[in-house]
Amino acid sequence: MAELAPGSVVVRDLWESFTIYHDRPVSLKDRLVGKRKTSTEQFWALKGVSVEVEPGETLALVGANGSGKSTLLKVMARILEPDKGSVDIGGRLAALLEVGAGFHGDLTGRENVYLNASILGFGRREVDRIFDDIVAFAELERFIDTPVRTYSSGMYVRLGFAVAIHLDPHILLVDEVLAVGDARFQARCFDRIRALQREGRTIIFVTHDTDLAASLCKRAVLLVEGEIDQMGPSHLVVDRYRELYTAEGTHDMGHFTGGEVHGTGDMRLSGIRLITEAGDPVVKVGEALSVTYAAEATTEIERPVFGLIVRAPDGTYLYDTNTLWRNHDTGTYRSGDKVVVRFDLKAHLLPGMYLITVAAANEDGRVAYDWHTDVLAFEVRGNTHARGIAALDADVTIEAL
Repeated sequence: MAELAPGSVVVRDLWESFTIYHDRPVSLKDRLVGKRKTSTEQFWALKGVSVEVEPGETLALVGANGSGKSTLLKVMARILEPDKGSVDIGGRLAALLEVGAGFHGDLTGRENVYLNASILGFGRREVDRIFDDIVAFAELERFIDTPVRTYSSGMYVRLGFAVAIHLDPHILLVDEVLAVGDARFQARCFDRIRALQREGRTIIFVTHDTDLAASLCKRAVLLVEGEIDQMGPSHLVVDRYRELYTAEGTHDMGHFTGGEVHGTGDMRLSGIRLITEAGDPVVKVGEALSVTYAAEATTEIERPVFGLIVRAPDGTYLYDTNTLWRNHDTGTYRSGDKVVVRFDLKAHLLPGMYLITVAAANEDGRVAYDWHTDVLAFEVRGNTHARGIAALDADVTIEAL
């Protein structure tokens, strides 16, 4: 095979298994004399997975716990050897897979920076040049000469991420570890990830944050029990993931009609409509519009969450809000109770077509009762000359000096 371009990843027919032991010997004597037999089971974490990642692409791996996401990332990072198949990597790779991975607890933060860099092929002189930037980004100036076994999980993550992004990788692998850091550091991490995207670096990350996957990536892979269930545009993969997630323990779904609709059926949405000043699905830039729907409980429910999502036709999330995030107590419902939900919006969007998703979910927003994907569409018109998504109504002033 020809050498891959830097930033390319090619996974072909990948299989990865682990041995699960049952009835382990309970004492050293049992181990030595073999009096107790140990039964084993082969568990296939990955089954024939094939993925190609282009240079500069950001790819999300999504799926339930145990679906094989982290295993796939570890095989890409060469931490695990595949049982079957192959993984080819183009260029230099940096990985941040779990808290403390690659660090030696008895070494200081400074020593671990140089150790990690040497593993990736960097010499001491190269690390000297970027060392201060690494420490500053990790905000560990006071603790850099302290053994890392004394670090908190957040400090581990800050140092690990700082090392990974400053070593100029062609490919960055990131597991869910960024959720460990505080909100401010997470924001800095994602700002840096977006900067790496602009620089054309390849990023592959595992996440349970489906909104993040849809907004940060054009493409995603959904893994279910070690196999690819769906791969393609991230918003479609996220919709499929949500559908599978809420399908467990569902009630009779026969009342649902239409396209991308799913949920448990504990609450039913109807009469979903768009209200505009002109009475048609067209608004001017900045003009008001409303989305309204009826919600009827089919069982007893406490504090349901009512939500709305506005997306571009390519699936880019533009606005996502719900009663939970707005601290709106929606009350308690008995079977047959019915309410009308209304969202009032301002179309501060550039001219174009936009799609609306509405949903009702349980009180923490994790299980959908009734989810209607892209059920409404509207058009924004206007003479605004700009690029992007939002209409920020900029004023420009020029004064002579």
